[in-house]
Amino acid sequence: HIKAYAGKKRYVKHASKAFELAYEDVRKAFEHYLKYENKGKPFIIASHSQGTTHCIRLVKEFIDGKPLANQLIAAYLVGIELTPMYYSQIGACQSPEQTNCICAWRTYEAGYYPKNLRTYPPSLITNPISWTTLEEKAPKEDHRGAILLNFDRLESQVTNAQIHKGILWIEKPKFKGSFWFLGKNYHIGDFNLFYLDVMENARLRTANWFTNNNKTLDYFD
Repeated sequence: HIKAYAGKKRYVKHASKAFELAYEDVRKAFEHYLKYENKGKPFIIASHSQGTTHCIRLVKEFIDGKPLANQLIAAYLVGIELTPMYYSQIGACQSPEQTNCICAWRTYEAGYYPKNLRTYPPSLITNPISWTTLEEKAPKEDHRGAILLNFDRLESQVTNAQIHKGILWIEKPKFKGSFWFLGKNYHIGDFNLFYLDVMENARLRTANWFTNNNKTLDYFD
């Protein structure tokens, strides 16, 4: 037992160092972008899974409660629990066109709730079909499109979506390649299942940012 505990402790220590190294890489890349490429333009942050663990920190360090928040169109921080109290000012996107906010979700089959997930406080979440934080079900008819395994075809109206205690419930999708969803945790498809929904929503929020800020693309040339 002592050896097992020591081994686990070393693993956690090394894993923590690896995560810190990875975050520093993300951080430096973002700093480079801000210094040499951004030039005051609005931007979108999109991440999934381990990438989201880094981008959650990135938003906290550079954007939350800071002037740069005004340039954030939206941050799609997907696949990882995000405690609402982690940020002091930035919150979940409440409507499809809102800017300077966060969209987050973790996808599971309707009716299933993993035992290892906390129910309180519920994770920050936005429904990727309705783009609201309401708990009412967004119908399958409003689903814009999922991308298939080989990124060769879009399938629309394959699932619904409903917020439940900080996670996203969907009915099991049925399309070519959906046999890959063997369990009830659809983490692997968090983005793929709502590929076109995210694409169209990003365009809407971007257009709204330019309208709200009385800017055009020519302004940044």
